[in-house]
Amino acid sequence: MSPAFIKRMNLGTQPLQKPRKIWNIDNTENKDGLITHYLELNVQTKGVRRDLRFLVTNIGNEDIVLGYPWLATFEPQFNWTNAVIRCYDPDTFFHFLLTRLITLRVPEPP
Repeated sequence: MSPAFIKRMNLGTQPLQKPRKIWNIDNTENKDGLITHYLELNVQTKGVRRDLRFLVTNIGNEDIVLGYPWLATFEPQFNWTNAVIRCYDPDTFFHFLLTRLITLRVPEPP
């Protein structure tokens, strides 16, 4: 999760007991260096609620990177032909293009 998004949403973070080194998706080292903080958020999709840990680091222009823990928890449907990921919920509908598979841009709060 990006530090700018955390600040914009007024979220709190916790220090990691042991900082972690991170590489970008293109296998380059992240310019912000070690990850030193995280936050836990209660996430709901398809009526399933889970506490997920998000590490805090520079992720470019994106707000959140959705990785394996989110994919494993919410089991979205993949349509590889149309490059779409869908998660259905009676109250919510998520639709991601596969070109943005692990990124999510969250709109500004009102």
